[in-house]
Amino acid sequence: VLRGSVAKPSLPHVLKVVGLLCPDTAHMGQFREWDRVYGAASDTRGVPRPAIRLRRSMEPQPSAAPRGAQLRPWAHYSLLYYGLPDRRAPPPLEKRPLQIVPVGRDGPAVLQALGCALIHEYVRRGWRFRTRSGLLVEVFYAEKLSSPGDPESASNTQATGPVESFAIVEVS
Repeated sequence: VLRGSVAKPSLPHVLKVVGLLCPDTAHMGQFREWDRVYGAASDTRGVPRPAIRLRRSMEPQPSAAPRGAQLRPWAHYSLLYYGLPDRRAPPPLEKRPLQIVPVGRDGPAVLQALGCALIHEYVRRGWRFRTRSGLLVEVFYAEKLSSPGDPESASNTQATGPVESFAIVEVS
């Protein structure tokens, strides 16, 4: 995964360039996902802990709902482990290996059983593209939850500090 940031005034230009790099059918649309960041619950102070993210889409899945039923957010989680950053990548670029594992509906229980503790959570809102060469490009804002565990409440999300003026770009 390559990660960088874009100033808010430059975002429309970046989206246009990314759109030009992708075929017409590669714009995968907007997304909204709930990320929960966990770390090992250990007593070692001052030692960096590897972070594990638990991600769940907040978009309704119309094909999974019976006809006439109210659409609810997709309930399956994916476990994401970002490896240590590559020190050869020039700042402000960040390069890390990424492993993604689907864990079904029991994601939080799996991490608690492994001895992990919740560090923080946020909502990712943005745009997703696929390039001609197959790379996945995500441009998004991160919004911190004001109270844990209820990302569906409109009053629960607020933009976090420096993220208000920057969007994050990830290429994987």
